[in-house]
Amino acid sequence: MDLPPGAVEGEHITCGYVTVPEVRARPDSRTIRLAAAVIHSASTEPKPDPLVMLAGGPGQSALTSFVQLLAAPGMEGFRAEREIVLVEQRGTRYSTPFLQCEEMSEVKLDLLDRNLDDEEEEALKLDAWTACRERFVESGVDLAAYNSVENAADIIAVADALGYDRINLYGGSYGSLLGQHIMRDYPERVRSAILDAVSPLRHEPNMLYKAHATDRALRLLFTRCQDDPACNETYPDLEQVYFDLVDRLNADPATLQLQNPNTGEVFDLLLTGDRLLAQTRDLLYVTAILPDLPGAIYDMAAGDFFLLELIQSQFMFQLNLADGMYNSVICTELADFTGEDMADSGGLYPEMAQVVEDLIDEVMLQPCQVWGVEHLGDQVAEPVDGDMPTLLLSGEFDPTVPPHLSEVAAEKLANAYLYTFPGMGHSLLGSSPCAKAMMLAFLDDPAQAPDDSCLAEMPGLVFRLPMAGVVLEPFADEERGFSGLVPASWQERAPANLVRGSSATDQAYFVLEAQPGTAAELFGDLAGQLGLDPELEPTSTAEIGSLTWDLYAFEVQGVPIDLALAEDGEKAYFVFLISPPDEHEALYEQLFLPAVEAMAPL
Repeated sequence: MDLPPGAVEGEHITCGYVTVPEVRARPDSRTIRLAAAVIHSASTEPKPDPLVMLAGGPGQSALTSFVQLLAAPGMEGFRAEREIVLVEQRGTRYSTPFLQCEEMSEVKLDLLDRNLDDEEEEALKLDAWTACRERFVESGVDLAAYNSVENAADIIAVADALGYDRINLYGGSYGSLLGQHIMRDYPERVRSAILDAVSPLRHEPNMLYKAHATDRALRLLFTRCQDDPACNETYPDLEQVYFDLVDRLNADPATLQLQNPNTGEVFDLLLTGDRLLAQTRDLLYVTAILPDLPGAIYDMAAGDFFLLELIQSQFMFQLNLADGMYNSVICTELADFTGEDMADSGGLYPEMAQVVEDLIDEVMLQPCQVWGVEHLGDQVAEPVDGDMPTLLLSGEFDPTVPPHLSEVAAEKLANAYLYTFPGMGHSLLGSSPCAKAMMLAFLDDPAQAPDDSCLAEMPGLVFRLPMAGVVLEPFADEERGFSGLVPASWQERAPANLVRGSSATDQAYFVLEAQPGTAAELFGDLAGQLGLDPELEPTSTAEIGSLTWDLYAFEVQGVPIDLALAEDGEKAYFVFLISPPDEHEALYEQLFLPAVEAMAPL
């Protein structure tokens, strides 16, 4: 796996394998390998109880999910006094075997630009699941063994191998469910538990809550925009605009382009209204894009699907998800219901209820028809009963495990602390400084509730509205020998190197630069960094301000970029702007051209 910059194996992180039985109850069971990593504490005398972090999914890679995140600025506190242990759950990417169904990946790609009826699509997917299952079984895999009970025992086996008596748990999404299995089956080993985006062991009524959760989050988005005067003025009748768009796309689907970020390959996606409804769950998941959703809905109504293309390109081409392991967990633990159990959809948007229920049938019930594993029984849904300190965190907008499910998980926990974070989606780790502070305080002293005063200071969901006029301010760089204009209030990454950062998806980026050499040499450097043709011709040449400029306009992955290059015999100068597509024209006129005109040697 890729290590963070500066990390050295053996010094900052140690990686290895722990060998365990595939089926513990069977003496003749073959063995499997669990990949594990210990992120070493910054302390020379770390506390004896590490933080064990459990990935979600089920089927996500703990090593991919957490190693880079924990190295990010501001996350140092988690390893300040403790080692962090990451266990690649059985069946996931770096463990052996890796239960990924390539057959299903191929079918999903094949279906992207097709709009088949339900029966045809189900038949193709069942064939893929069957082929994948047969491949695993022929290689000796006992698919029934890839469940949360064995998974929980694996975590304890890794703790034993590393010499830890007691551990602290962090589990997000499915990781929160796995954490509860560990808490229930090995209570003497757990010092404390942090459950994030809480999925309780007991679900009632079965999986119907998934449709209710998505419906609730979407209604909350519409209500918050309506109650916000600026959002409501900019995006009036948001609910009606959204469902009109759904109806229009069902009648006349749009064709989107998804790009595999790993290969650069582009695929067409036929977007129907029903597919938009299903993919709205993905949009509501991500805290960082919640502020952009009203604008994105209006953009899509006008035919601009840029944000959806961006998000679905990330979701569609995940290399790390072990969908075979996902099936085994679902079919042995959670698929104890039928489509009839999900019929109570009163009070929900009819369109959303039907699409989400169809989606649950597709990802939970259909694979179990051919996966060939038995349900483990009611005992896997027994809730945790005890007094171990537990911190349960929920995002207000979570479209799959809403905040009230924390109460279900905590109903028999004597020392449980429950908190809901305003304006947040699915999973708080890495997306909320307030949640991080509370997690660290709880780890330090789990015997008492953490200080939650930061919750009252959170602004909730603040919508991103169309750009107001750009305010420019003078800038001078004595060392590099130039002066010019830069946008006031943008965030400075380096002198004259700024990002706007109005939201986590804001692409606006602006640079002024001067360095010894010629404009041709400078363009050659930039072309190499951006993957441009080094022979690219400027779109125009003009005398602007005190210099003669070559002006370039091009796109990288659909994002507009403007570049101006000039020289004076001593230095080469450039002005560089990346714009969100919907703001390109305004930023070009209000920022790029004035900056080109103002830039001059000192």
